[in-house]
Amino acid sequence: MKNLLKLACLFTLSIAIASCGGGGSSSGSSSADAGKAPSAPNNVTVTVNATGTWIMWDKVTTRINAMMDMGEDMGENDGSGITYTIYLAAQPNVKKDNWNTLEEGMKMINVTSPHQCSQLSKGTNYYAVVTASNEYGTSAESSEVSFTPETDS
Repeated sequence: MKNLLKLACLFTLSIAIASCGGGGSSSGSSSADAGKAPSAPNNVTVTVNATGTWIMWDKVTTRINAMMDMGEDMGENDGSGITYTIYLAAQPNVKKDNWNTLEEGMKMINVTSPHQCSQLSKGTNYYAVVTASNEYGTSAESSEVSFTPETDS
């Protein structure tokens, strides 16, 4: 019942905003409109230290999670329907359609930020991109980041 009420409020708010012609201002995060594939994740960074390697990015927002706080734990995709995939390799220019042709190419699906990487070799230069997906498709790749692990993982 609580979720039904929230959905009704969201629907009413969506109609009100649409009828006013306003969309509001945007934040620094990427967004995905209803019925479209999400934008690529922004601000992808890597933290490397003696305990491991973590890849982080800003969550891609949707109209639903940008307009109201659901107020409950929605699981891996936080209720937005968006999931994330990391593609990485030991060669630059990693893409979602070429990662498996590159040296040490890896694909990590349904990950959350921050994500601790495994199966990496100490001293090897790696390159990574992140994509966001929803029921309508997959985003373009994020900007590529490069890093060199300090330990084997």
